[in-house]
Amino acid sequence: MNREGGAETQHDLGELLGMLGAVVFHADPETLQVQLVGAHAAASLGLPADGPALSASFWERVIPEAERARLVQTLRDVAADGAPRVLEHRVLLPGREDVFFRTAVRRLPGEGRAAPRLLGAMLDISRERASERQWRELEAWLAALGEGLPFDFWICDRLGRVVLQNPVSTQHWGDMVGRGPEQVPLPPEAKAAWQRNHARALAGDVVHEELELVLGGELRTVARVVAPVRQDGQVCGSLCVDTDVTPLKHVEQRLLQSLEELGRTQEALVRREQLVALGEMAALVAHEVRNPLGAMCNVIALLRRREPASGQNDELLGILEEESRRLDELVSNLLELVRPQDAVLRPQPLWPVVEEALTHALRATGTGARIQLVRRTVDSSLEAALDTRLLGLALVNVVRNAIQAMPDGGELSVELRGEERDGMRWTRVSLRDSGRSGAAHGEPARIGEPLLSTRPTGRGIRMSIVQRVVAEHRGRLEVQSGEGPGTELSLLLPCASGETDA
Repeated sequence: MNREGGAETQHDLGELLGMLGAVVFHADPETLQVQLVGAHAAASLGLPADGPALSASFWERVIPEAERARLVQTLRDVAADGAPRVLEHRVLLPGREDVFFRTAVRRLPGEGRAAPRLLGAMLDISRERASERQWRELEAWLAALGEGLPFDFWICDRLGRVVLQNPVSTQHWGDMVGRGPEQVPLPPEAKAAWQRNHARALAGDVVHEELELVLGGELRTVARVVAPVRQDGQVCGSLCVDTDVTPLKHVEQRLLQSLEELGRTQEALVRREQLVALGEMAALVAHEVRNPLGAMCNVIALLRRREPASGQNDELLGILEEESRRLDELVSNLLELVRPQDAVLRPQPLWPVVEEALTHALRATGTGARIQLVRRTVDSSLEAALDTRLLGLALVNVVRNAIQAMPDGGELSVELRGEERDGMRWTRVSLRDSGRSGAAHGEPARIGEPLLSTRPTGRGIRMSIVQRVVAEHRGRLEVQSGEGPGTELSLLLPCASGETDA
């Protein structure tokens, strides 16, 4: 290639590299004279296009004094040994600060000249340097942050490989730098979650999830956040932050337990207020009704002795006696409801108490012939800590309610069995009638509230007594009643675990 053809080729090459942001130049290592190649070269350096050749003052105008000697020495070293060299240095450009160029220099063939000529290319790497500086600052900031805060974090590149992690995460997961999830000893589900969340972060999403992880040999609850890491507006990786929220979970559980206890306390206060009101009413009823009621019963007995027996008289006197018994039962139930209970709970068989209550209720109501008693599942060996008098009273009231729900007769089934629930062993006593539904539809939880009844003439006193007795036994009362006929009421009592006085 002749000199003119070579110069033309270099000029075209300079134009092409200039379009890519590079500055191509020729330099004389002795005189330091510079010739820029291409029309874009001078403009890229902020120089006037005042001629093809520039004197040694070019380096003074372009390179800071602190770095000028190093670059000039590099030019002379390339001229001396012919080995190409690359160096990075600052550049002085009008209106810009912290400008960095990467300069590559090589020696051209001598072509008969005594002194060799050099060919160089300068590329603006300021943005690259700025990105590196920002990344180093980010690394330093995250490292300092990770030293002082008790959470794990690590940063992954687009391929999912860890490029930075804090010391806390190193203690939990080991050194993960340079490795992806498939190279870290994690359970399969943890690896899958890592890969899934990293993919979502690359798509621009921020992922929040809660995990159960083994940290330090303990099962801990971890709140994980995975977010995209952006550089120049583009997602270049993901940031994962794990925070151990186990203490907060414990506080949350205690708070929920406290709220439940507060709810139970509020319910107990409401019931106590209701019982106080009932106590005042019971005292009034006992005073205002019991004495006149006793006088009425005496008059009825006197009339039976004096009046000759007749069908009409017997019927009328029978009505008076029945209504008197109803009033007496109402007063007795009210007094029983408000009377202080000193329950003494002792482990003993439960079935004899249930059987005695069934017999007493059927005999007292005179409905034994109309009610078919069915024993479904009866485990007579079951024991519970109970007060036989109080529990018998509660069971009698349950049976009487069931009988009233079957005015034309029906089937009353009883079941006694053990079960486990909430880590405890319970004894369940279930009584089911075949009559109309006795529980308020949609309100089974309110069964046992004083003065709440689903019967038009009911007062809810019996179920209030039952609820109170069950509470004294540290048990539970459950009701199952649908839209169809029949209601099942169950008493759950803790299985016997020794003598307990309540």
